Amino acid sequence: MKKSVFAILCALAMFCLTSKAIAQADLPKAGAAHTTYMPNGIWTWYGDPKAIYFKGAYEKTYISYFDISSNPGKVVISSYNHADKSKQSFIIDPSFGYDDHNHPSILVREPDHRILIFWCGHSGGTMRMRVSTNPEDITAWGPTQTIISGANGNNFTYPNPYQLSSENNRIYLFYRGIDWQQTMTWSDDGGTTWIKPFKFFAGGNRPYHKYHSNGVDEIHTLTEYDNRALPMQYLCIKKGGFYGAAGNLIRTIADVQANGPINSADIPNIFIRGSTTNCAGWDIALDAQGNPVFVMDSIQNGHHYYWVRWDGTKWVKHYLMNSGAEMGGEFGFACGITLDHANPNIVYLSHWVGAQPELERWITGDNGATWAKTVITAGSAGQNDRPCVPRGYKGGDITLIWLYVRSYTNWFGPFDADIKMYTFADHPAPPVTSALGLRLRTEGNGIFSVDREGFSLAISDPAASSLMLYNSAGRLVRDLTSQIRSLSAGQHTIRFAGKSLAEGAYLIRLSNGKQSYMRTMLVCR
Repeated sequence: MKKSVFAILCALAMFCLTSKAIAQADLPKAGAAHTTYMPNGIWTWYGDPKAIYFKGAYEKTYISYFDISSNPGKVVISSYNHADKSKQSFIIDPSFGYDDHNHPSILVREPDHRILIFWCGHSGGTMRMRVSTNPEDITAWGPTQTIISGANGNNFTYPNPYQLSSENNRIYLFYRGIDWQQTMTWSDDGGTTWIKPFKFFAGGNRPYHKYHSNGVDEIHTLTEYDNRALPMQYLCIKKGGFYGAAGNLIRTIADVQANGPINSADIPNIFIRGSTTNCAGWDIALDAQGNPVFVMDSIQNGHHYYWVRWDGTKWVKHYLMNSGAEMGGEFGFACGITLDHANPNIVYLSHWVGAQPELERWITGDNGATWAKTVITAGSAGQNDRPCVPRGYKGGDITLIWLYVRSYTNWFGPFDADIKMYTFADHPAPPVTSALGLRLRTEGNGIFSVDREGFSLAISDPAASSLMLYNSAGRLVRDLTSQIRSLSAGQHTIRFAGKSLAEGAYLIRLSNGKQSYMRTMLVCR
């Protein structure tokens, strides 16, 4: 390695990714050439989780969507078995309007692993739910339950269910409801009964929220507003209260129930927009330190994507790109951007390239200062829109799902779209080339780091641990698990020579028997 390049790498506290596109071993596919996961499917970007990776007795990814093969449409859930690659689907509701906002949201319930699915009409008056008859199985379901009706609010849209293990597996359900504002309820008996819903947030005209949970003791939410005068805002729901990013208690849940919702004026602002600018929040996740990261677009002469992170003391914004025009016929519908919730340093985005929106994967190793880019689709005849990484994703098939749209007029149709999937097999590993030894360096937290000696690891349970190295397309290029499992518990260094790796970005995934970690590594010459 040349001395100048080596010096630059050694000087970085975190491994810095170059902004150039990573060379691919093959050309990206047109959108239509990718595997069709399900035909005639669509969703909007609010309402989550749409898709969940879950490994219990089986290893499956569950995907919910709105079937547009007929009018009225259908509420559908599907499952993909990673062991045998088989797919199943079940029609939850065979006749339910014709609107992409009508897509359902899903939850794999603990501790019994039955699947709960929630759906409601676009600004409807009823929230519905069904529970799978058997764990990890979508082929049989209990009856449709009306868990909330117009008597407790109206204008139901965008269900978001999350379960917290530290609260005796309480299931929270968030949605746009009472007075067009964000509303919440919860169940302490697995979804059989629910408390009376209450409005927990009030601000402007129809605030929109995106949610993420660590599944244990926190639920994070990002707020945007329908009116331009208000900024982007953030809340964390934990310990019986609503907190700001700095850990400050804003209100307790009990106080909000008794005395009315949090006002937007009580919450610190993240992104102040201009008088002619609109903003949309697309996704929110947590980094390795448990700090929130989100992606958004600022709408003014195109859709301008941003990646925003809380660094422990302040919000830091990084501009990504202008993705171009709207997806369809209504102002505000960008082509879409999302995070990998297992590692929010990975962003998938859609932007206009010539006549159609195309997909790219962006990876940062220096907190958003620079990005390595991988083209996923190119030369498409239709649009590649609204990407989504399944929640809980940890590897294997179905890295990404998205809508391949042949025509889109508006949220109430007509539509012509399929659900596509991007898998590890879509791109082979880069060619192996010879090179001098490399200094490999990423951020360390005392558990997992990378330097010139190799991978430094703190292992709790070797027999249950694994160490995998993937290329930027998500294909496994090294499996070092056997080395890990031959060790005793404690701190170790796994020797690894980077000279056999092709230039580009790589993802290193460690499971140390207690928790999973991921680091980004760049090989350059």
